[in-house]
Amino acid sequence: HGGADPGDYTWPAMARDLRGQLDEVFGDRPVHGVGRSMGTATLLTTAVEQPWRFASLTLAIPPTAWEWRREQGRIYELGARQVERWGVARWSELTRQPPTSPAIDPDGPVTIPDVADDWLPAAFRGAAATDLPPRESVARLAMPVLLLAWPEDASHPLEVARELAGLLPAARLEVAHSPAEVARWPEKVGAFIRAAD
Repeated sequence: HGGADPGDYTWPAMARDLRGQLDEVFGDRPVHGVGRSMGTATLLTTAVEQPWRFASLTLAIPPTAWEWRREQGRIYELGARQVERWGVARWSELTRQPPTSPAIDPDGPVTIPDVADDWLPAAFRGAAATDLPPRESVARLAMPVLLLAWPEDASHPLEVARELAGLLPAARLEVAHSPAEVARWPEKVGAFIRAAD
């Protein structure tokens, strides 16, 4: 669900929503969780709270976390104020920049957030106010984990992926350095899930 309350967009709030979906669709059966960016953060938050729900986790381009999160929070707050002033479409147009990571296809489609003008500032502020669970909690997760990352992306720092790979006892990190390597991620995820079954 969405709305204008930043509290609805923190990772614990999204984890609560995910738990509700898992209850409704899967009941008590463990699932293979696959997330990207904010989805990665939501999965990790959920897994720390209820690890039994997951047979495995695939965590793609983890977002900023811990000491890497503070600066990102300031960027989100600036984005919230800009969207309030300009609206989503104009904000997207004025802040668009070419990708910094060599793994991101520069000719890929340009997307803008599919969020109402009234909601995106709240989503940014919720994101600014949230963080991953403490390292010691993450380190207790024993399920198989595939981490997918790319370099030179300040919003999804390779340092966070490496930190998670060191913390999670059954994790494997794969780093893509080209769009062709990113294009192979679905195949890698499929093989990883089949091996974890």
